[in-house]
Amino acid sequence: MILSESVSLKDTIPCDSMHFGGNRLKIEKDWSGSGCTGKDAGNGMKRERQDADLAALFEAILALKTPEECHAFFKDLCTYQELNAISQRLQVAKLLHEGHVFHDIVEETGASTATISRVNRVIKDGCNGYQLIFDRVYDKKEEL
Repeated sequence: MILSESVSLKDTIPCDSMHFGGNRLKIEKDWSGSGCTGKDAGNGMKRERQDADLAALFEAILALKTPEECHAFFKDLCTYQELNAISQRLQVAKLLHEGHVFHDIVEETGASTATISRVNRVIKDGCNGYQLIFDRVYDKKEEL
């Protein structure tokens, strides 16, 4: 899927980390939100390559059409531990969204309080990515 319309994601997602333009997804700042630091500082070519790789990954994910295709792709792409960590973070976010307290989330998911705190901070101060999922998947299921 090629993203061809020149539209700021700020119109739909209040986050300044990316925008559409030039027929490709462009990344404006480091995904950590802290800018370019450490060994990558001053290494624009490496940053450009990483940004292009992220854009290609997002386009590949958007091309998937079924849960079975997603399963196959992510099973090939990620290790077992990486998939578990990602799915655990999503479950933590869902439980936080539902109003559960940290203690209950630790018991239910096995996530550390540090992970729960990070997810909670992202829900409050991030790019509203979790909220998109809550609105499109979880809250929709509760209506049924």
